[in-house]
Amino acid sequence: MRTLLPAALLLLSPQVPDLGRDYRERIRPLTQRYCLDCHSTKDPKGELDLERFASFEDVRKDPKPWSAVLENLENGEMPPKKKPQPTDDERRTLVAWTRAFLDAEARARAGDPGRVVVRRLTNAHYDRTIRDLTGVDLSPARDFPADGAAGEGFTSTGDALVTSPALVGKYLAAAKEVAAHLVPLPDGLRFSPSKTARDWTDEAVAALRRFYAPYGKDGALPLEPYLRATIRHRDGFDAVRVASKERLNPKYLRAL
Repeated sequence: MRTLLPAALLLLSPQVPDLGRDYRERIRPLTQRYCLDCHSTKDPKGELDLERFASFEDVRKDPKPWSAVLENLENGEMPPKKKPQPTDDERRTLVAWTRAFLDAEARARAGDPGRVVVRRLTNAHYDRTIRDLTGVDLSPARDFPADGAAGEGFTSTGDALVTSPALVGKYLAAAKEVAAHLVPLPDGLRFSPSKTARDWTDEAVAALRRFYAPYGKDGALPLEPYLRATIRHRDGFDAVRVASKERLNPKYLRAL
């Protein structure tokens, strides 16, 4: 687990003020005076709770909301127009401290991807993965609960891809359903859209019929092109070369 360094160690320049002391002595009193009417733990407007940041250590544990705080302060959207407003000096103090804090955190966490969420496939990704692995579109996730969208509106966001005991049961049932489509072969295996041995046999027969379809209803080899080839290339006859040139089967041509 990453250890949080003291704020003074985050900064490269000794002239930068102590962010922790400034938060305790200046910033926290200003947020209590101007911000907690709208952003308290009991009534967090816009899902922004500033009351929970009781100390600088609390701020460092979750710096993300302070980007929104800085943007709203600079745009004059915090506090709202009908609420008591900080003086120009107080607003500049809040903006300067917040920007310095975010810059210090960015330097301290350089190269750190942050919390890595344990991910799972979305329902759509799971269906397509099974299709790519088996060659058959089985749609095993059709009975899964719908994927939720995170705040960004995407169903593929890691934080929104929760895994519940009920979903684990769905995965197990889906795996059994996919396995039921597996067809054992003498030289390996394949997957079928069907699950019964009779359907598998019918599929094999249909494949054979498609293979022999170009040769007529009974599957007989059409002799005419082979005989023509033997006559056309009778001088210096080479079955492999002639079969390649005439798009014929070299085995049958050699036998003729």
